[in-house]
Amino acid sequence: MPDQNPPPAEDRRFWLQAIIDSSNLGTWEWNVQTGEVRVNERWAGMLGYRLDELQPVSIEAWRALAHPEDLLHCETALEAHFQGDTEFYHCDARMRHRDDSWIWIRGHGRVVTRSDDGQPEWMAGSHVEITDIRKTKADLRAALAESQALARQLDLVQSIGRLGYWRGSLVTGELYWSDVVYEIFGVDKATFTPSVEAFKAAVHPDDLPAVEASERRADETGLHDVVHRIIRPGGEIRWVHELADMHPRGDQRILLGTVRDVTEQKELEQRLRRLSNTDALTGLYSRRYFIEQLEEAFTDFRATGTPASVIMLDFDHFKSINDRYGHAAGDLVLQFGTRCITEHIRTSDIPARLGGEEFAVLLPEADQVVTVRLARDITAAIAGLDLSATGTDLSTSITCGIATFRPDDEGINDVMKRADRALYQGKAAGRNQVISAD
Repeated sequence: MPDQNPPPAEDRRFWLQAIIDSSNLGTWEWNVQTGEVRVNERWAGMLGYRLDELQPVSIEAWRALAHPEDLLHCETALEAHFQGDTEFYHCDARMRHRDDSWIWIRGHGRVVTRSDDGQPEWMAGSHVEITDIRKTKADLRAALAESQALARQLDLVQSIGRLGYWRGSLVTGELYWSDVVYEIFGVDKATFTPSVEAFKAAVHPDDLPAVEASERRADETGLHDVVHRIIRPGGEIRWVHELADMHPRGDQRILLGTVRDVTEQKELEQRLRRLSNTDALTGLYSRRYFIEQLEEAFTDFRATGTPASVIMLDFDHFKSINDRYGHAAGDLVLQFGTRCITEHIRTSDIPARLGGEEFAVLLPEADQVVTVRLARDITAAIAGLDLSATGTDLSTSITCGIATFRPDDEGINDVMKRADRALYQGKAAGRNQVISAD
């Protein structure tokens, strides 16, 4: 049985040895003058040996085990200590393990005696293996370098894609922007301080309700997703797309997300929408857009009783114009006629080319009297057109059919059919006139 009684506290040698053993330190003593080296069992064990396998240990044996690339560094550190430039000697060096691998050893030491002429004599110190620590540091440096490289690439990608990232508190109003966000909003990072209040001041007033509604939805869904306009300091309007996640933290409402400049995309969408809604020859609205607006007007009429009327108009004997003078002359007639239509209707009215020589005008909030007057003005103007620019002596006229919304109409087809019947009544009656179905 081991002795259960601890040694007296005065036995400093015992306690020193206990500290060394518990610290797993390899100890060494080196006579700088003779080269003699004394090491403990742990020192040998770090290199994969038993102590008796390394005897006799000398400074030359240590140099033989040390990595050549690290010797100069350690000898420089030793010389600085010998000269009194450093209070202690410290050096990290690789040493060859018994299995031929290299392990990292951290050495600490101090000159404890000097010769009569002041030269270093005995040094004492410790060695501890730090291979894992060095590997961890190397891995961290590599990870940091990779992270920095990725950050640079991310910044580049964000700049190319006009994509910035941000973090904002809807409670405190604090807001962080990446560099690209400053560029998108057209402000100087050196002088502009982001905040939720400053951001909302830059949002187009018409779009601010949509932005705030999206923020409220994010409390329930966790997603903030909104496309809106911003106004730059110089007055330029840009479109942006915000996409963010809500990250509640206690009482905080934190949004973490991205913002992308989508101005070019929105402009393209608007151009495509205009093209899809516009007749290429005349510049008037297309049949599809006219029907959509007619449906909306009829829905409003059924809900509120707001009146509306439709003019259907057709160019008289248009086929004979194309046959006699050619399609180029026919196109000019339609373009001149379109000008007359747009000059005589109200800004709220919706003119459209339904196809060929067939046209229509939707007149919101217009009763039969107003509609008939406008139709007659258009008819007279087109009959009096000067078409000499076509290089011919031709003239043209139109016939109009009018229908006003009725309470018994079941849908827009009823309105369109009445206007169409009135149009053909006018053609049968001699053309160049206005007929009202009501």
